[in-house]
Amino acid sequence: MKLSALAFLTLAARLVSAHYVFFTLTVNDAPVDGAVRIPGFPTPLMDVTSPDIICNTDTTPANTTATIPAGSKVGFKLNPNHQPMITHPGPAAFYMARVPDGLTAAEWDGAGGKWFKVRNHNLRSEIAEWGVKTFEPELEFETFHATELVASIPKGTPSGEYLLRPEGLALQMGWNGYHQVHMSCAQIKVVDGGNGTPGPLVAIPGHLPPDHPGLNFDVYSHPTSYQLNEYIPAQLYKRQQMPGPAVWKGD
Repeated sequence: MKLSALAFLTLAARLVSAHYVFFTLTVNDAPVDGAVRIPGFPTPLMDVTSPDIICNTDTTPANTTATIPAGSKVGFKLNPNHQPMITHPGPAAFYMARVPDGLTAAEWDGAGGKWFKVRNHNLRSEIAEWGVKTFEPELEFETFHATELVASIPKGTPSGEYLLRPEGLALQMGWNGYHQVHMSCAQIKVVDGGNGTPGPLVAIPGHLPPDHPGLNFDVYSHPTSYQLNEYIPAQLYKRQQMPGPAVWKGD
């Protein structure tokens, strides 16, 4: 895709202005203060192989570890004083990782192959099912204009301490290999859990191959017509083709 100078400058301005931070954990719609590791500098990462992609850059342990019953609704609100809503096109996901024996959630950095996915935020259902193409690719994703992303702790999740991690992918310049990853980590303790076996387990970094087509993707390449089945993002971003592992349902 080739951009005019004006279009490129417009995109560049949007890149700078629309960096968001997952700031506040919510449990059943109630905010929990102090459970999120806040990055020292609010900027997304572009190197999916960097260890910083686990919980973001320059983070320190959060002040508290939130107690959450299995089956609860959880969410991450964006910082209203920074970028209050998501305005970049792209999907998002929620990951969890159980803290290794002998450590607490406050002590663990999240390294290793212990992460599993519990939620995808992908294309809106009507896009995925019918291939409706809009003129603004942002409108095709569930994350557009969201001030909070939500998921649920699967009821089958074993009790124990975990890191809970939202991950937002911004694809406004993915055609040039310039994808952005937004993430934070919350420290949580799951109680009243089940006997499920979370998986598949992946390592972070390592869960997003740099050459994955879902990362290096031109969301602004419009088709010549807007009829059914003549759409661009939906042909890669069907729910089963989203970057990362399959979602664990709690079994």
